[in-house]
Amino acid sequence: MNNSYYIPMMISKNRIENKIIKSIIYNSIFFFIILLWFFYSTYDNSPILILMSCFIALLILFSFIFNIKITNKLSIKLFHILLMLIPFFFLIEILFFYEPYNPPVFISYHSLIGITHNHNLFLFLIYLVLTILKVLPIKLFNERIISRFKNKEIDEYFEYFLHNSSAKKWILLILLLSLGAFIEEFVFRSLLITLFVNWNIILVIFFISFIFGFSHYTSSKNWLHFLSTFFSSIIYSLALIQLGLLYPWILHLTTNLLAILFFYQSNKRRTKK
Repeated sequence: MNNSYYIPMMISKNRIENKIIKSIIYNSIFFFIILLWFFYSTYDNSPILILMSCFIALLILFSFIFNIKITNKLSIKLFHILLMLIPFFFLIEILFFYEPYNPPVFISYHSLIGITHNHNLFLFLIYLVLTILKVLPIKLFNERIISRFKNKEIDEYFEYFLHNSSAKKWILLILLLSLGAFIEEFVFRSLLITLFVNWNIILVIFFISFIFGFSHYTSSKNWLHFLSTFFSSIIYSLALIQLGLLYPWILHLTTNLLAILFFYQSNKRRTKK
């Protein structure tokens, strides 16, 4: 094997793997913050809330130490400082101002749109069909899409998972997609729609979908990716409002898993040729 080719590939692989692990860590932290918010809005138990806040603060501290070993960028330090403020403000609130069942500062978790569910199977199946129809072009054109790997036009996470697939990669994939999809649905849909609930709901959905699409475009620099995530966000937003948070999370996860599966199958066929 040509060592001049092998070494950069190993460095690239390790770099992407570290990014994936860091993403899982950050999404896990946000997930625990959501759990803290849930208990804060539900239970009259200050000691447990204080322990949860301290636990999250320790997670952030450990992730900060982990990142410092990899990079010493100022932006990473600022991110951790801002992230640390969340459990810190929770601690201040719980220690000095907490009133059970009537949070004076934070929005009640249970007032968020999508937390209450409407289990309408027929409506969910309609959104599921729309989601699958939206993903099908990937199945039809994935040969052309995969060919762009050489030009680095495809998300590097996809490239990492598609080449030399292993059990470890699939475990990381499931963790990353499950946590990432949940956090994105909670923040981009439930939280933002709740904050702008007094606006025209159609404008809110289009505004949030534009932000969601553009945030994905900045990583891929691909306008088709923008359009795909823009329309996905519209479907997820409607599902959230009409059915609840669980359903857009399932639709989001379905989209990502199908896309990975289609790319994986196509890449496998290409390597056999």
